[in-house]
Amino acid sequence: MKVLTGDCLNLLEQIPDESVDAIYLDPPFFTEKTHELKTREGSKEFSFDDLWGCHKK
Repeated sequence: MKVLTGDCLNLLEQIPDESVDAIYLDPPFFTEKTHELKTREGSKEFSFDDLWGCHKK
């Protein structure tokens, strides 16, 4: 399994047709927070800022 991070429109252009069985996306939207996650074994950390445009607190 491989985890891809980034803009889905750009990433989907790089993935060959018929190489993926399923894609699931369910991010929080406009929470105005930084979200941080770890893999189950804690070996990697991922984070993203859920801020739109120049609207920041």
